[in-house]
Amino acid sequence: MERVKRLRPANAPFEVVFEGTGSLSGRARVGRVFGAHSQATSQTPAPLLLSLRGAFPNLPAALVPRCGVAGENSALVQIPMLDFIVLNAQTGFSGVDLVNALENKPLHAIADATRGAVLFLSLKAAGSDDFADGGPGGGRSNAVGGDGRGGARRVKLTPAEVLKLQRALQCDFFEAPSEQAVFYMSDNVADRSVVKTASMLQELVDAAAVDPSLQLLGSIQGGFELARRRTAAEDVAKHESHLSGYVVSGMNGGETLENRIKCLAECVTAISSPRLLRVCGGTGSPSEVLESIAKGMDVIESSYPFESANSALALRLSSSRHKMDLRDTKYRLDRRVLVPGCPCEACSGYSRAYIHHLINVHEILGTSLLAIHNLYDYWLFFEQIRCSILQDRFLRFRQEFYDAMDAQACAEDGGSDTEGNG
Repeated sequence: MERVKRLRPANAPFEVVFEGTGSLSGRARVGRVFGAHSQATSQTPAPLLLSLRGAFPNLPAALVPRCGVAGENSALVQIPMLDFIVLNAQTGFSGVDLVNALENKPLHAIADATRGAVLFLSLKAAGSDDFADGGPGGGRSNAVGGDGRGGARRVKLTPAEVLKLQRALQCDFFEAPSEQAVFYMSDNVADRSVVKTASMLQELVDAAAVDPSLQLLGSIQGGFELARRRTAAEDVAKHESHLSGYVVSGMNGGETLENRIKCLAECVTAISSPRLLRVCGGTGSPSEVLESIAKGMDVIESSYPFESANSALALRLSSSRHKMDLRDTKYRLDRRVLVPGCPCEACSGYSRAYIHHLINVHEILGTSLLAIHNLYDYWLFFEQIRCSILQDRFLRFRQEFYDAMDAQACAEDGGSDTEGNG
């Protein structure tokens, strides 16, 4: 696909470039996100890469530029607000005081991994089950509780604290706090989450109404019940003029893919405005990505490249549609590069045998090399998705992808080595 540079529409953080035909591409669309506090832009659909205080898991900041996610299409990076809230609680800093202690520089300037990226301040953190819930600050007050990593003490997370943190860190988008209600929680908890989330959103909408620089994302909770999800989506739709988009939250709690698809479809139907950026939670597995995009999602939260690297898996989503397990002893003497033909840093000078050795002696470099390759391959996967939408053949692309995965699974069950020369 030939990239065409576009001017940013006035005061618009997101624009739709192309919408596919329903029978050929479902609700899939291609758009462009513009950073509010940076010159960064990115085409969508795109992954929102989950981070640890602005750093990628198992990937040193110095290696990030080698992953191939820079350039015209900047990375979308999630900044976990709970990390900073808990850090502030431990040090006694408020959100603004914390950044003042770091020479009053916004996060774009103080974290190497986030330079040139579009930043999203939100709830989830990579490699963690942390999320806001109805703990301390729960009940009827406009606050949710949050746990930090490593046994850090529990703190309240209020809309005012989120707003203070956003103004200090200057992320390009920020998600309104919400009380998490994943699929296994009771109806009472899910009902409360909808009411409480709507109340907290109202506080932030009031602030955004007088400060147009705030690119606010509403949060949609509600568990599995579709009527409850629709109610939550309609609450968000009421504030459309003051929002830049919305996040379908509570989507990584053990639900089936079928339930996930139904919830996403319900939310997109309830919020008809095409100008809002649509973000959904999850792990970013290939099936999640393809089904979410088919239902109209623009941005998908993802830790998939890093989790795969942590499991010693090398992705080949953009080529043969399968994964390589570098722990397998069949790679012990394999002198071929990781993925022949891949131009990423990890595939330019490191053999499968060497990476297999690094993984088996628990050397962090092995995981880092896999993270570099996986991030590059994952980015190419999304590039292929965008191309298929622009060609109005996304549904066919999705089916071809699944067919290739099935063929690979059958070959592996039959005991054949289908890798060949890559």
